[in-house]
Amino acid sequence: MEAELKKSPLIESNNADAAHTAAKAKEADNKAVASNMREVLEDYFESRKSGRFIDIERIPFICDDIAGIKTNLNEIKGNMKWMTYIGMAFCTAAGLLALKSLGV
Repeated sequence: MEAELKKSPLIESNNADAAHTAAKAKEADNKAVASNMREVLEDYFESRKSGRFIDIERIPFICDDIAGIKTNLNEIKGNMKWMTYIGMAFCTAAGLLALKSLGV
């Protein structure tokens, strides 16, 4: 009996109708996605023209740059500390040599 149902023209017609309806629904969905994408792209380019655009894709790079600047400043600060110590030692040694050469 199942074999007879599978060959029934009514069932084949219903399957074809269902497949056609599914294809139409998929096409409508694709058109909606394309329409939404078009609106998003139009808004994107319109906002760039108006000057109110913030490129959020660059935020991670900006954060990396800020972190790199902070690291570099810390390195410079550390180097300046050592330079200060070396300078103080040099001035002390030079002062002692100057005093020694003066006989004080």
